[in-house]
Amino acid sequence: MKNDEIILKKEFKAENGILSIKHKFNNPGLYEIFLDFKIGNKSYAPEDFLIEVKEKGQNPVFDIVILIIGILIGAILMKLIKIK
Repeated sequence: MKNDEIILKKEFKAENGILSIKHKFNNPGLYEIFLDFKIGNKSYAPEDFLIEVKEKGQNPVFDIVILIIGILIGAILMKLIKIK
């Protein structure tokens, strides 16, 4: 979401591992990312997180690292919830 507008809504299916989500943002700004996971009949929704998209020409490595860290935290939280 950006400014309360849904930019992308898509369902992905991961099997036995971590899913890499790639998306090209057309405009700079702050985007709020929401992830929902479904395992069997249960749904899990880790906390949402923000990413900042910068103008082209700046170093995007930091933003990509933050996105990957956020996805990994979500995956770890899912495993912890599943164990309990």
